Amino acid sequence: MAHQAHALPWNTLASQYKYNISYTHEPQRKDIFPVEKGSDTKEIDYFSKALAQRVQEFAATERAKQKPQAELRERAQRWTKSVSTAPPSSGGKTETRTVYPVEMHERYWQPCADMPSRLAAMAGVDLRPLAQWTECAHGSRTGHADAVKLMMMEAAGTPPALCAAPDRAALKAHVMESLLLVANKPEIDLASFMDTRRGHRHAVNRAAEEAMRVYLYLNLLVVLQEQGSEVADVARTESGGEEIKGRRNYMGLKSYERMLGSVAGEYDGDAHNLVHWDYFYPRGEEDWDRSYAKDVLADMEGLKEYLKGVWRILVVYDLLAREVGMDPGLEEMCKTTLNISFG
Repeated sequence: MAHQAHALPWNTLASQYKYNISYTHEPQRKDIFPVEKGSDTKEIDYFSKALAQRVQEFAATERAKQKPQAELRERAQRWTKSVSTAPPSSGGKTETRTVYPVEMHERYWQPCADMPSRLAAMAGVDLRPLAQWTECAHGSRTGHADAVKLMMMEAAGTPPALCAAPDRAALKAHVMESLLLVANKPEIDLASFMDTRRGHRHAVNRAAEEAMRVYLYLNLLVVLQEQGSEVADVARTESGGEEIKGRRNYMGLKSYERMLGSVAGEYDGDAHNLVHWDYFYPRGEEDWDRSYAKDVLADMEGLKEYLKGVWRILVVYDLLAREVGMDPGLEEMCKTTLNISFG
């Protein structure tokens, strides 16, 4: 069953796509193609609006658990340095919180035993003290965006986040509050590196774009399988018709290859890829083995948990965007993503 099947009209969306041969492509090939040209059908509009509204509902529920914005803004103004000690004369009013908890710094800055050293290298150069975040001369907004993506992953509790463990609720709450403090400190100007138009591949909303892409594709795949589509059948050789062990039809589709290359490709500095690398590929001692992506339909419980985590990233993004006064734009993002994925 697709994620949020009780609330999102997945069957309506699936009615707009079919696994068949496209005679308009050269060479002719089988893939998941839209039934009608374009991505502006009323069914797609309906689904996109429903998805955006549902994410917003979850984000509003999560935001209601946090401190009021006025209080966060006041605290953010006192938040001057990451690791300073409040002087006795201040009455303890100086905010001494780090941008990210010490455990996050140790994990993403230094190689550690339970994760590949590549994970440590992903954002090591970007884990800077807060004072440097507010001084552009000390670092690029691209670097800060990657650090925010790591914090989003932790706040969402999506593997391989530290906060994915059930006993890390306190750390998860700490990271979420830190994100909101970052959003409410004007000197940081989080909005300036949220939008891809200001630096497409590295901006914060790239995390939402890739989450949207894999969320839509895999859920649609599940629905098509439930409807009896051959897209989820075991692949066969062209000559003898023999089954190819460990491979299904969808795994050879150009649309699937494009999706996988986008969300789990090897891009230096794109911290949001960690979530997808860790799901699609097995971990090695120093990196992920990308020689062969797993069959996601072989473990439906694992797929279900992964999609829950991806959903939480969309929720955290919606919350964060609204905190800095931006429209998350998830309805339009959904339409664009469908067009890119299956157009």
